[in-house]
Amino acid sequence: MVNDYNTSIVWDDQFETDRDADEAFQSALAEEGFGAFLGKD
Repeated sequence: MVNDYNTSIVWDDQFETDRDADEAFQSALAEEGFGAFLGKD
């Protein structure tokens, strides 16, 4: 799935647990900020 800015908002990787998925999200959020998920500069 992609948003209006043609940014994918679905992970390609499969996670073993919800906790693993949440940790990946939290890490990406901390490193890249929420704008990375919106596709805006």
